[in-house]
Amino acid sequence: RHSDLTLKSMIGMTYNPFTKTYKLESDVSVNYLCFYQK
Repeated sequence: RHSDLTLKSMIGMTYNPFTKTYKLESDVSVNYLCFYQK
């Protein structure tokens, strides 16, 4: 069904299990976050 949402931003995210930290990056091939606006 159509939601009338517009993609505003998309960013990739990586996790380092050794340091237990996340990092934001431009690669969205695996893990990513999206921001939509109605």
